[in-house]
Amino acid sequence: MKNLKELFITPPILFIASIILILLIHFYLNLIIFPSTIFLYIISYILIFIGIIFIISSIYSLMKNNTDIHPFRKPRILVTNFPFSISRNPIYLSFILFLISFSLYLRSVLGFIPVIAFYFIIEKSVINEEEKIIYKSFGKKYLDYKNKVRRWI
Repeated sequence: MKNLKELFITPPILFIASIILILLIHFYLNLIIFPSTIFLYIISYILIFIGIIFIISSIYSLMKNNTDIHPFRKPRILVTNFPFSISRNPIYLSFILFLISFSLYLRSVLGFIPVIAFYFIIEKSVINEEEKIIYKSFGKKYLDYKNKVRRWI
């Protein structure tokens, strides 16, 4: 499988494409829906809130440490403080939380297809490549971090 760098597709573009797919599925193929309950909407809002915390704190941590947010570029510093102390990929985690929340809010069971596709594409085409770059940059320090912190959560 080619990585996204070779295809010139960034994770935010893939995220937006996933949102569009969820909407298309919702409006044109939504044969199976979750029942409408307040619980579903509460879970949706909680996931959005957690996603917002993760993405804002991730960007803040990267900027504070003066390192690059773009995948496939060599990082200057191995950032390990919050939220990178909980997940090695908090930005991608927040994207997935947003997508899950959006599908739940729309009550779309089939809306989870783009969520699952996003997960596998990010996992295989982005994270694996990023981890090779980070390992080349930081070696044992990265391996120690990798052994302490899970990829997702």
